[in-house]
Amino acid sequence: MKTRSVARGAVTVAIGGLVSKIIGAAYRLPLTNLIGAEGIGLYQMVFPVYCALLTFSSTGLPSAISKLVGENEENADKIFSRSLMLFGTIGMVGSALMLVLGGFISEIQGNASAGACYRAMSPSVFTVSVISCVRGYFQGRSDMRPTAVSQITEQAVKTVFGLTACYFFAYDVKKAATAAALAVTVSEVAALIYLLIKLRISGYKKQKFAEKPIGFGKILALTVPVGLAAFMLPLGHFADSFIIINVLGRNGGATELYGIYSGSVAALTGVPVAVAYGAAVACVPAISRGENSAITDALRFTGLICIPFTLFFTFFAKECIDLTYGGMNALQRFNAAQILGVDAISVTLLSFLQTVNAILVARGKQRLPVYTLAGALIVRAALCAWFCSISSVGIIGAPAAANLSLAFALAINIVHALENVSLTVVLNDITKCVVCSLICVLAGFYVYNAIGGVVAFVCFSAASAACYVFLTYIFGPLKETFRVRPGGKKKSVSA
Repeated sequence: MKTRSVARGAVTVAIGGLVSKIIGAAYRLPLTNLIGAEGIGLYQMVFPVYCALLTFSSTGLPSAISKLVGENEENADKIFSRSLMLFGTIGMVGSALMLVLGGFISEIQGNASAGACYRAMSPSVFTVSVISCVRGYFQGRSDMRPTAVSQITEQAVKTVFGLTACYFFAYDVKKAATAAALAVTVSEVAALIYLLIKLRISGYKKQKFAEKPIGFGKILALTVPVGLAAFMLPLGHFADSFIIINVLGRNGGATELYGIYSGSVAALTGVPVAVAYGAAVACVPAISRGENSAITDALRFTGLICIPFTLFFTFFAKECIDLTYGGMNALQRFNAAQILGVDAISVTLLSFLQTVNAILVARGKQRLPVYTLAGALIVRAALCAWFCSISSVGIIGAPAAANLSLAFALAINIVHALENVSLTVVLNDITKCVVCSLICVLAGFYVYNAIGGVVAFVCFSAASAACYVFLTYIFGPLKETFRVRPGGKKKSVSA
């Protein structure tokens, strides 16, 4: 198997995800200070519905097209053309629905002021549909660079435009939140322009409709289950927005708490999940071609990334919030730290779940995640409503419910994803990642408690990261991921 099939491709997407998340986190800090927790709450209220509408084109579609192209590369241009025709139309419908129904949905959520944010962000649904088709086309050909560069482009443009616009409208929270939503649309247009230029340079040949096409049925047979599975996560976020605001609204400050959970805390936990997503993206075309060693490579890469972050956020939740969100008041930082301490486990659960689901898609088992995630959605909504209604639990119930539902889906899916794969190899690699992470985080925890201070926190964090890289290389997981044989072949792992 060529190194680029998983390791290099995963690293490329991971770097793109990391850089874009760093830019996004850097954007979130001044944005929070400009429009406040209330503005962030209005801004975040749009995202569950927005993500639900574009799920088929943002998460499900690239994976599906990647699999189709990976196993049938000679017809890559035809697959792309038909997919673009189909999902471009779906994207237009999604944009229209968001534009027309945004005001009504915001009223159902409990705050009609978010209606303008829905309208400002509505064109992005169509734009992302086209973007995702192009990304899937390149991913299927094992070229992950367009995906990475377009992700960075999105975040860079959103940051510049969003902060500039919010600065001018900072005197009005509603207008500032709308400006932040408009920045999403502008950023997606910029990313699309880059991808279309890249597509033209790549030598893609536009297919005529009269030519014998790849049938819509074949595309839909794969994209619909993948899209439905991906739809469940944003649907869970939408349920959270409804439950949290309405259940906690009895005591006041519900929108603010929801903004802290889904905006401020999610911006931190989303960084390692985005980096680990590289494994999910890169493994699909390789596994589709029958390279089963890509399964262990993808799971190993995922564990290397997500496990240390979970432990770091668990032990240093307060320090992370204090360092990144100094603009919040003391009570807001306290709530954010409490939420992050519980939500930290979602980094590992969600990272592995997205990789395992990608493995299932590549192995032709794309329907299973639909059923398991649908069941997890019911569990999540029920537990969230129950936990949040307990006064002593409150907002902490939302991440706790999410973690339990993710664990439920992951436990079922991973059993089916690892059929005919050596469990010993996988468990051995994961155990090593856990042990190395514990050594580094616990050592840093005791050193920090003895010294204290922001400078000490930053220094020991960097030292712990370097120590983790060293240990995982010495004990095998990192070294095994990038080990190659003479001639460019990765060391194979027996299934």
